[in-house]
This record gives sequence, C-alpha cells and structure tokens, in this order.
Amino acid sequence: GRGRLPPSRPPSRPSSSSSASSAEDDDDFRRLAAAQSSLLDEASSLTRSLYRRCLRSASVLSCANERDESDFREREEAQRRGLEDLSSGPISMAPPVDRDNELRSRGGYYRSFARENFDGHWDLLGEHGFHIGAEGGSGAATTTMT
Repeated sequence: GRGRLPPSRPPSRPSSSSSASSAEDDDDFRRLAAAQSSLLDEASSLTRSLYRRCLRSASVLSCANERDESDFREREEAQRRGLEDLSSGPISMAPPVDRDNELRSRGGYYRSFARENFDGHWDLLGEHGFHIGAEGGSGAATTTMT
C-alpha cells in the first residue's frame, strides 16, 4: 500500500556459470540477503519513529504560544476599534479572529506536510527501488534507487 515501506525481500539469486564457485556464491547471496533484510528492518523502524515524532511536533505546534496570544489580542483589539469607530475609514472585511480554527488549521497543515513528505520519499524508493546485490557483476554490495 501507499505510504508503507517496501516489504523485506531478498535480492534475486545471481546466476552462476561455474559449479565450483556456486557454494561461494550461495554464501555471498545469503549474507547479502541477511544484510538487506536487516537494513530494511532498521530503516523501517527509524522511519516510523521519525514520522511519529513529526506528528507529535505538529500537535505541539497546534497549541497557542505567547506570540500567538499576543497576535490574537492585537487583531481582536484592532477589530474592536474598527467596529467602534466606523467614521475613521474603510470597514475591514476580515473575518473575526477564530483562535481554535487557526490553531487547528496550523496543526493540520504540518501533519499534511509531514505525510506528503513521507509519501514522497517512499515513492522515491518504490517497491523495488532499494536492493543490495552484485550490481554489474562487481560482487560488491551496493544500494540503488530507481
């Protein structure tokens, strides 16, 4: 499903033309498959932890702080003055200050921002984008993103 890390799957077994090197290739394959599985498990755990922290941060940001309270009071006072003295100039068409809505919207914005970024990075890896194996016959462990 979208938004989840790709499943841990061992890389496809390399083809071997010589039976003498077959046992060595099998050992290399098993080591590479174990390394890939371990890396994917660790990446999955770290990613989930980071995502949970981002969501907690968004929740903290949806609470008012001293600056928010000062801004709200200043805007509310400006609206009161504008209503009391209609002869002083144009009437403001700005909606009344809605603290709860503004704070809820801010939290929702940061939660959506985090979700979009995590989805976007998962899309970079894709289902087959991360693998370890003997790329190009080099026999070295590599990671690739497609």
